[in-house]
Amino acid sequence: MSAFHPSPGAIIGNDFAGAVAEIADETITELRVGDVVLGTVHGSNPADRSNGAFAEYVRAPADLVLGVPKYLAVEEAVTLGLSLSTSVCALWAGGLGLDATPGTPATDPQPVLVYGASTATGAMAVQLLRLAGLSPIAACSPRNFDMVRDRGNIYMRIRR
Repeated sequence: MSAFHPSPGAIIGNDFAGAVAEIADETITELRVGDVVLGTVHGSNPADRSNGAFAEYVRAPADLVLGVPKYLAVEEAVTLGLSLSTSVCALWAGGLGLDATPGTPATDPQPVLVYGASTATGAMAVQLLRLAGLSPIAACSPRNFDMVRDRGNIYMRIRR
């Protein structure tokens, strides 16, 4: 184990996907044992070293776990947890506080800058903004310009 590990002895990893193995009795949820879900946990947590995504079993609050649609492979779903939760927090829950959401899209698209649009979180933010009827302005490095542009984004080219 590295001397630079943030919490020696802790299980690492944030994003997870898999089948629900157990649900605590007092939990209120529509999920059932066997449902395939995705989410994110605080891996390398010094306050709880026993829980991280790089493990056979993961504990997660039911309200932070999403069911995986049947058309999405578990291998694809596992990549969504942290980028999705970070984007939702940044755009709505205590971040920008946008009024438009994917459930109630804007009727007058306003521009929103996404700095780092070629990252996993940036790409997720761009997609959520589009679903919310907003106009993402995607900023990225020249190396990733074509990839971001090919997604149909409004873009900014950044010089180094």
